[in-house]
Amino acid sequence: MGCYIMTHFAARHPDLIQQMILLSPGGINANPPGFDPTNFISDAPTIGKKVLYSVVVFLWEKLESPFTFFKVLGFYGTKLLQE
Repeated sequence: MGCYIMTHFAARHPDLIQQMILLSPGGINANPPGFDPTNFISDAPTIGKKVLYSVVVFLWEKLESPFTFFKVLGFYGTKLLQE
């Protein structure tokens, strides 16, 4: 539900959002037409973000919640998401 709310908030107030990562967004059943996760990963600005995006894509394709990965990491997972 949080992803749904934040997506609507971002659409209404784009000036207040610099960036946002939505993990396990409910209601999204498939990739948008033309979306290729490998392009998304290769366009990441830093090595850390490339690794982060790669992990999220891997977990998403395995039908696991990417948030579970960050929750298991505890404090470090929070730090990764804040970068």
